Amino acid sequence: KISLDGTEVVKGDYFVGSKSHTIKVGYNYQSEMSARDKEWLNAHNSRRRTYHKKAGKTVRNLKWSSTLAKNAKKWASSLLSDCNSSGINHEKNIEEGENLAKNKGSGSWGAQPAA
Repeated sequence: KISLDGTEVVKGDYFVGSKSHTIKVGYNYQSEMSARDKEWLNAHNSRRRTYHKKAGKTVRNLKWSSTLAKNAKKWASSLLSDCNSSGINHEKNIEEGENLAKNKGSGSWGAQPAA
């Protein structure tokens, strides 16, 4: 476990092999975020706080990862050619979770909903 100014930045239990982490101290991740990115991150963290409070648990806000966002966008773009098929293809061999939905249409059906 690694902490910085009282905030846990790396937590681990059991690792097979080795893990390395780059920690950018003082890094302003919000400078790389669009207004929509910020809206969704804030809304997601708000919902997490509500859920954890109801469960009597503590919560840490999620932070933005430009690398994760770039990789997710790349995968989502690759799925565009598959819009006419049924179901959703999941990316193989990734450590992160996926939260996928499929929406096709025009007008309000193709609109980006607010967070």
